[in-house]
Amino acid sequence: MGLLGRVLEFFTNIRWIYQVAKRPTRSEYGLAAKLTLLLSIAAGGYSFVFQIVGTLINSPMTVLALGYPRNIVVFLAIFLVLMGLFIYIVMSLRRGIR
Repeated sequence: MGLLGRVLEFFTNIRWIYQVAKRPTRSEYGLAAKLTLLLSIAAGGYSFVFQIVGTLINSPMTVLALGYPRNIVVFLAIFLVLMGLFIYIVMSLRRGIR
């Protein structure tokens, strides 16, 4: 099967998926929207916190300027705390869905 055959098979599969797939219900759409919003808030929160902490740790003008080994420890501690909070939120949401 050449390239043209694979492309045609790809488009045939896409057409089949559109024929078989059902539209989501309003509740499924709402759940997907909530999950997307939660993930974007979590990603933005991670980015914001790491930006602020990185600025405070690496700037020579601040009181919180730390040396090499300490700033890695601080970043890892913040990451682990945020990851724990994120896992807790996801697990509490899963309990509510069931």
